Amino acid sequence: LANTHKSASYVALKEMGGPDIEFRGGREDFTSESQCPPNGRLPDAAQGAQHIRDVFYRMGFNDQEIVVLVGGGHAIGRCHTDRSGFDGPWTRSPTSFANEFFVRLLDEKWHERDWKGPRQFENE
Repeated sequence: LANTHKSASYVALKEMGGPDIEFRGGREDFTSESQCPPNGRLPDAAQGAQHIRDVFYRMGFNDQEIVVLVGGGHAIGRCHTDRSGFDGPWTRSPTSFANEFFVRLLDEKWHERDWKGPRQFENE
């Protein structure tokens, strides 16, 4: 099953305009829950930049690699309040793999959103 998910993600990225990634099979599925990463392995955006660094530093990533992961992760999809507490898309084309997340982040004006969720910014 792990190889199927990996292969599907490569196809999805390619279909969204991303790079063609050579598939290499061989991942093995975990057979028990004890083998899965613990909750809290991924950062909680509401805790700020240092928390994000701390989480990824302990996995061996440097700042440049963290920016790539965060940017790539925000290039597609959207926030869902039932999962992260945040709401809304990161780009105007959440099914395209591009650098629009960074372009909008740098080029647009942002203000703090007035709502009952966690501290979040939206463009003007």
